[in-house]
Amino acid sequence: MNSNPSKPARPMEEGADLFDLAELRQRLTAAGGDSSTSRAAGSEYSSMFPPPAGDSQLTLELQRLWDDERGPWRSHLFGSHEIAAAIDTLTAKAPNLTTFFRELARPCALSIATRTPLRVDPVLLIGPPGVGKTWAVKGVGAALQTKAKFIAAEAMSDLKSSLCGLAPFWSRARKGLIASILLDGPTTSPIIVLDEVDKVREVTSTMAVGGTGIDVLHGLLEAENASDFQDEFLEIRLRADRIIWILTANDISALPPSILDRVMIVRVEAPDPEAARTIIRAMFEEAADEFGDAFDHRLPSVAVEALCELNPRRIKRAIRRSFGIAAVGGRSWVSIEDVKTAVAEVSDPVASRSRPIGFVQHRQKSQ
Repeated sequence: MNSNPSKPARPMEEGADLFDLAELRQRLTAAGGDSSTSRAAGSEYSSMFPPPAGDSQLTLELQRLWDDERGPWRSHLFGSHEIAAAIDTLTAKAPNLTTFFRELARPCALSIATRTPLRVDPVLLIGPPGVGKTWAVKGVGAALQTKAKFIAAEAMSDLKSSLCGLAPFWSRARKGLIASILLDGPTTSPIIVLDEVDKVREVTSTMAVGGTGIDVLHGLLEAENASDFQDEFLEIRLRADRIIWILTANDISALPPSILDRVMIVRVEAPDPEAARTIIRAMFEEAADEFGDAFDHRLPSVAVEALCELNPRRIKRAIRRSFGIAAVGGRSWVSIEDVKTAVAEVSDPVASRSRPIGFVQHRQKSQ
């Protein structure tokens, strides 16, 4: 892709241009913007050439992209021994997710051995709620030093327009999430998590008559097609072929074969009791890290057992409450009573009388 002579040269082996600068210039000029010089924030031009008062949202978006001092270049992700060690640590903490972590470990090893950018095949995590899928994805994001963007598919009234944007002639025209994540971020390989993708199957796209919202994934999950992705609002082509896609679902039967053919399917079972305890300790340590050295990172075994009676979502809530209870008591450690109080406060009396989910479900089966 073209580069702008006025912007600093970058070693292309370390990254790539996400878009063609000449194409952006043409699009910006057509939208009434100024591509004659940079108006980057903080530059000498920002006060000399303020944006025209009548600029449309499209013009402002294109102008902001043109003025970005980074230009179209974004860095690639590369595997490292540090990343490999972090993935090994995650695997040790959650053995039930070993297959998923292996999907990251192998590309990481290949990247290290060949000194080529990390490329991860799209992954579909299949499993019931509360088996650690969200925790695992966040852990992978931390290992890669790339924050994962979670998208709740069930909440999307139109998945296609949410991901790909709405054309300027629509009243709610806007750029899509893919363009936002790629252009606003530092890397060609952001992590995008499409949560509960099985629940988007029946949502009809306003932009695809006769299709469904999930149809948009056909092109995005294929690297060859994604390398020429076009946002409907910006109407410029973007390289989206290095996005790390992670899909989650509870029911694989709700997904069309054409989507399943494009992903690596990983089935996630509930952790056994010992693995559940390990995950809870890891969740506690992560929560304690947020407060620096204010609290002891160790959690008594009896407290771990009390938390095992909850599903993972309530475990996280109980852990945070236990820190608050300890703080009120003027302590720098979380006691067993703090945890038991928090567990009692977050427990759902309705759920306790119905079929349990998460860690407790597996525990009852194994007893």
